[in-house]
Amino acid sequence: MVANIVFVAIAVITIISPSFGQLFGRKQNLPDGGFNQQVGYKAGPVWGSLSQSVDSRGFRSPVNIGAGGGFMSEQGHGLSGSLGMVPGVGGQGSLRGQVGILNSGNHHLNAFAQHDRSLSKNLRPFGPATNSAGFNYNHANGASAFVSGSKISGIPAVGTVGGSIPIFTRKNSAVSLSGQSSFARGMKPQHQVGVGASFRF
Repeated sequence: MVANIVFVAIAVITIISPSFGQLFGRKQNLPDGGFNQQVGYKAGPVWGSLSQSVDSRGFRSPVNIGAGGGFMSEQGHGLSGSLGMVPGVGGQGSLRGQVGILNSGNHHLNAFAQHDRSLSKNLRPFGPATNSAGFNYNHANGASAFVSGSKISGIPAVGTVGGSIPIFTRKNSAVSLSGQSSFARGMKPQHQVGVGASFRF
């Protein structure tokens, strides 16, 4: 099997204010010279964002408006939902549930299931649904890992593994290195690497 390796550079900047919530931004550089960008605001369990893609020729996609929210217990059990829409075009809605398996001082492991549907401009579902499930692991030092599988009717299932490790940590800032790989029968593997940064004030 020949692996098709695609490296994607990802930059993430997060600014957190104790009084007003969390303002975040993200830029993902793509192999073809284009990039994805996102800016948003999170307050407690709810968030909203604006995102857009720009290709190598400078063509900008319509702005995608996203919003979501959820509930999470101290035991790691929770429910969440999100909606991303391009006005006048359509978008996607997601529902996600998770169950905490291990929730000790340093180790946190949960299992999740997620259901995604494409939506018309009138918020009506269309096309096949995407169902996925997997496990997430988080360590108190900031390291994380996950494994998941997703399935669309009529299309081979896709498996994904990934993780993130902190490479620089201070009281008010942190930098992490992340990566993930996706595999499916009859398809070339896709690999991504990224760097994220967060700052608190």
